[in-house]
Amino acid sequence: MINQSGRFRSSLFRKTVTVFIANEDETDFTEEMRVAIVIPASANDLQRLPEGERYLPTLKIFTQEPLKCGDLVLFRHFKYRITSATDWGDYGYYHYFATRLSATTQGHSTGFTIT
Repeated sequence: MINQSGRFRSSLFRKTVTVFIANEDETDFTEEMRVAIVIPASANDLQRLPEGERYLPTLKIFTQEPLKCGDLVLFRHFKYRITSATDWGDYGYYHYFATRLSATTQGHSTGFTIT
């Protein structure tokens, strides 16, 4: 466990990011602004991800307000989906891993109609 309180106070680390909060079935999102610490995931962090996701760009995100798996974070013009959430709320922060979305990873496709 790392004490993140100093980073949340520092303008060098904290960023205001756009977060898209998913509804229950992840088909609709509510846009909000949140203060976060966003850093690249380390090689050790990537080892914790499922094997198929280890090559994808992944961020480590800390917030002071809870998010959940499936929520989206807009960072440097890319959307990232929260894939792992850890509740350290008793210590003043929440810890997440978020993987970059690509054009082919949009959820819940309706498929196509056979004619």
